[in-house]
Amino acid sequence: MRKAQRRLQRGALLVELVIGAAVLGLVIAYVLDMQRQNDVQLKAKSDAEAQSMFIQVASQYFLNNRTAYDAAMDTGVSANQYCMLGVNADGTGGTQANSTTLHTCAFDATLLVAKGLWPEGLSTETKDGRFTVILRRIYDATPAATGGHEAFFVLASPSGALTSASMNRDTSTALAAGKASLGTVGGYVPVGNMGGCSAVRSTSTYQACGEGWQVNLSNFISPTELTTFGNALPN
Repeated sequence: MRKAQRRLQRGALLVELVIGAAVLGLVIAYVLDMQRQNDVQLKAKSDAEAQSMFIQVASQYFLNNRTAYDAAMDTGVSANQYCMLGVNADGTGGTQANSTTLHTCAFDATLLVAKGLWPEGLSTETKDGRFTVILRRIYDATPAATGGHEAFFVLASPSGALTSASMNRDTSTALAAGKASLGTVGGYVPVGNMGGCSAVRSTSTYQACGEGWQVNLSNFISPTELTTFGNALPN
């Protein structure tokens, strides 16, 4: 009887060890996941700080050269100097990016590097894209320029190609952390419908939204670029 009890006790002990190991495994997995989420948040905040720097420097550069930018958006004059993407550090190369139809002009952080305006040691891009601004001169129904402008700051693909978009836990965590760091100027382009904001290929609805603001991407990028963007969406 005692031998049987000892065998039962040893059996119970083994079960407890197995359960204990399983619980420990879950705890370790949870801690590792928490650490990964913390890393995602820290990276998103760091990227948001760099984006904030780009917003400040790019905005000042536009204001200092406002007349030239208006001309580039109206007629294309000097667009090959002010509306440039992927510029080499010495100021050569790059791709002209303006539309006299949409009255837009885009440039990215590489132009600021070439102009000696970008902070030394600060990257011009993140894993999600390069710091880019699309400027738009506002016209009324006449049409006549109102004197107003809009600036849409984005992370743009340097190659022009986009991978399939999806919303997962890491993306949601990064989005929340980045948006919190940028405050009211921060926003997002959803995958599908999110909080009254839509990016849905089947209805050709492409929006970007933030706290108290919403824009249609069709006001800033060409139909061809919209098609490229839409093809990266799952719906």
